[in-house]
Amino acid sequence: MGGREPGVGEHRGHELLAASAEQAETTYRITIRHLDEIDLSWRLVAGRTIYAIKAILTGNQPVWLVLMCQTI
Repeated sequence: MGGREPGVGEHRGHELLAASAEQAETTYRITIRHLDEIDLSWRLVAGRTIYAIKAILTGNQPVWLVLMCQTI
């Protein structure tokens, strides 16, 4: 099934400077099985962590979706 396994991985992080306060932001790359009905209003829950979907990326394999998420 295409070599990619579903899961959560930290993708990148960067710091923002807003209103003289430093904030850290991390984006997570989450791979799931393909779902036609998924949209940006959905939330993912893993244990006590809730992820907001920021982008849905379709890959070259129709079996998987890559979701770019942030914790909320």
